[in-house]
Amino acid sequence: MDTTGLHTPPAYLVGGASYRQWVDALASITRAVNENDSERGVGDLIARSCQRLIGVDRVAVLIGDKGANALRLVGAAGLSPDYVEQVNNQTPIEIDPDPDLALVAGSPSSRAYRGRRSLSVADIRTNSSFAPWRESAEEEGFQSMFAAPLVTSKSTLGVLACYNDTVGLLTPAQRELTEMLADHAALAMESFQLRNEQTQAVERMTQAVQELRRDRRLHQDLMELVLEGGSVDDILQSASKSLGLLLEIDSNCRESDKRVAISVAGEHFGSIEADQKLDSQARRALESVGLVVALERQRLQVADEIGNRHATELLTEILTSNHLVDADELNDRALRLGFRLDLPNAVMVFRSDQPVPKIARRVAEIVRTAADGTHIHPIASYRGDVAVALLPEDADLERASSFLHSVVNQKITTTTVSSVLGPLTSAPDDLASSYRMATAVLKIRQSRHINGKLMRLNDTGTLGLLLSNVSEDTVRFSQSLLAPLTDPSNRASDSLLPTLRTYLLHNRSSLMTARKLSVHQNTVANRLDRISTLTNRSLENTEHLLDFSLALLIQDVLEVDESHHA
Repeated sequence: MDTTGLHTPPAYLVGGASYRQWVDALASITRAVNENDSERGVGDLIARSCQRLIGVDRVAVLIGDKGANALRLVGAAGLSPDYVEQVNNQTPIEIDPDPDLALVAGSPSSRAYRGRRSLSVADIRTNSSFAPWRESAEEEGFQSMFAAPLVTSKSTLGVLACYNDTVGLLTPAQRELTEMLADHAALAMESFQLRNEQTQAVERMTQAVQELRRDRRLHQDLMELVLEGGSVDDILQSASKSLGLLLEIDSNCRESDKRVAISVAGEHFGSIEADQKLDSQARRALESVGLVVALERQRLQVADEIGNRHATELLTEILTSNHLVDADELNDRALRLGFRLDLPNAVMVFRSDQPVPKIARRVAEIVRTAADGTHIHPIASYRGDVAVALLPEDADLERASSFLHSVVNQKITTTTVSSVLGPLTSAPDDLASSYRMATAVLKIRQSRHINGKLMRLNDTGTLGLLLSNVSEDTVRFSQSLLAPLTDPSNRASDSLLPTLRTYLLHNRSSLMTARKLSVHQNTVANRLDRISTLTNRSLENTEHLLDFSLALLIQDVLEVDESHHA
């Protein structure tokens, strides 16, 4: 390999164009594309390079125009302007003059284009397909041709056509080199077309801005309104006042003598409809108003998408916290979303009672939308099949959770949605455990077919953390442990469970339990003995006490409905 980075040349290149000439030519073509040269400028450069490197007399660069069903000549070397004029305007080279004849019909160039394979004509005077251009060819002085298609990975762009003034075929070496050059030319023209499309897109944007400025005073008023935080309704009211028209937004995108479409960059947002027919001046003004409305709608969409993405990332970090996350950094990020993590917050989780694809994402969207215009201001996203919302303490958690649960179940019609509001937490680190606990409680309830309900968890203490990893076996064990205490066949069954609950709640104090239940202390002692007998558990055994406490907590989880607190 030499210093140019190209492989050692085959024998047939010895004495021909040098590596340096090839490298310089290809670099010149690439540079012309990158410097935004015109299509004709790039085409002529390719044609001249081909003429010089391959050693042919004349060259044409043809690009397919499927809309016109013709190959346009966009670059030439050794061809007269009259010939270019004839090919482009007088006798165009049709891409497909007769579809029924497939690859047989048409000029050599069009057949090479359609077939994506090179094609040679040793003598154009005897080739019937060249008849329409034979007279011009004789005037130009060429008698043979070779056409190589410009093929990219996506399509065929055109043809590189080489002409010689003598009868005969190109050598195998010339044909191979022409095809190699055609491949590079195809890439260059593809890049040119992409740049041209980009330029046209910029021009369209520029035109949109110019249209926006046609009514400068109205535009300035509307933009100032937007910058001051004005809504779409505010924009419409201001425009109505300035134009003396009654305006309203319609979901119909079709324009009429009273209606102007709202769109930007190909995205449609309905239309603005006036109460009377629009003259040309009013229509131009409304087009400006429509553009401002579209830009504001688009800005809100982008802001919402960015906010949702940031909320998802933030929630992921909060809810998977391992206590190594910088709380100040999390709070700074939350503040950008209008949320404060340095104040008490609660986690609320939602899960559909029947599996529905992507429903958690939909629920998160409903929560965000429902909260707009209220005092709730949550951060909402989803993790797997669970939608998650962080609710601030000042949102009145009881009312806010009821409102969100109700709205979600109104909007979701394919299934019911259950939800759990976790206990209030004072630090971001505690939100992760609250989320795990609320999610576990939600799934436990759904496994027992408690569907479409809202449950609120008050502070469950350290014991509540066990709910995050409770198994189905543990749930069954806890239910079986308490079952004898509620069995009607057992004596005083209606008083045993309340006694146990009160006893554990008051630090195993018989005296406090008796006062709370308004019974004698001996009655409490008898009931506790009865509980130990029925359950085969000792209230003096620490492990047994933990069993009782967890069983009561699980019972609360399974039996509470939205009108009670655990």
